[in-house]
Amino acid sequence: MNVYLVTSRAFFKKNNTDYAMAFDPKDNNDLKLFANYDDAKKEFINACNFYRDYYSVTEEDVSCNNELTIIFYNKYRPVRYIVSLIEKEVR
Repeated sequence: MNVYLVTSRAFFKKNNTDYAMAFDPKDNNDLKLFANYDDAKKEFINACNFYRDYYSVTEEDVSCNNELTIIFYNKYRPVRYIVSLIEKEVR
């Protein structure tokens, strides 16, 4: 059985050091699990549109090997937001 994971992660840079912001699996926006690819893809698109609509960002598509990933770079702060859709096989 395949499941689909949609994640939203944030990173920031300070004093030339790259940090990951806290990842909260209980937060409904950080981690979402789906049994259906179409539902996961809709959530992935919604998450990407959130960053496009509410932040001033540029974006880079770094998708590969059936994993969708877009990096959003904040234009005014040293922050990156990464949204991914990952397929995993569960046995």
